[in-house]
Order: sequence, then structure tokens, then C-alpha cells
Amino acid sequence: MTPSPPFLGFPDRLADGHMPRAVIFGAGHGSTYPGKDSRGHALAADAIRAASQDDATFVGHWDFDLGGPLFDGKPVSCIDAGDILTTMHDNAGNRVRIEAKTCEILALPAVPILIGGDCSMTIPFLAG
Repeated sequence: MTPSPPFLGFPDRLADGHMPRAVIFGAGHGSTYPGKDSRGHALAADAIRAASQDDATFVGHWDFDLGGPLFDGKPVSCIDAGDILTTMHDNAGNRVRIEAKTCEILALPAVPILIGGDCSMTIPFLAG
């Protein structure tokens, strides 16, 4: 499967070693219910990224919710770090990896933004 383009066309790193102010990352699985098949959740982050492409050209435009452009007319300061590896039914491992990635981003310091997966990813994300 071909990976989707990054969210809103954001880079995976900023030029000249600048640190991002926000980091988007995806995860496919959190805690799968016993006996359930959650493979479809693994497609969510790529679907969100693909859907964002229609708006990628508007990143520098005026945002009425923000009262100005998203990055205030400055260079993009958000990156898409891709997906972390998660595995269906590896509930404890998935939670550890989601929390660890969140902590890694907060240590930059940057704002972590998690996309994809199911609702069980929220708890380890907030724990980070």
C-alpha cells in the first residue's frame, strides 16, 4: 500500500534545523477488544491525511477562526512525523508506544497532535 501524502502537505522535518511548534503523528491501534478485528482502524490516519490534501493549498490563507493565517504569515512550523508502529491486540505495547511518542514530542517542546485509530488511543495520548 502506498502511504498517503503528509497531512496538509506538511514536511517531515523543518529546514535549517528549526524545531516544530506542533507535530502530527498517526497510530492505527490502541486497545482492541478481545476477539474483535480492528484492522480498519489502521487505515484512519492515512484517510485523514488524504482528505487534508484538498485544503493543503489554503494553509497560508486567512483563517476566520484564528483571525489570520494559520502560521501568522511565517514559515510552516508543524511537521507530520508519520505513523508509529501499532499492532492489533498488542494493547499494552500500543499504549506504551503512543505515550512514549507523545512524551518525545512534548520534550521538544512541541504540541503533539494524534490522528487515526480508535477512541482507545486517547488515554495513552493524554497520559504522555
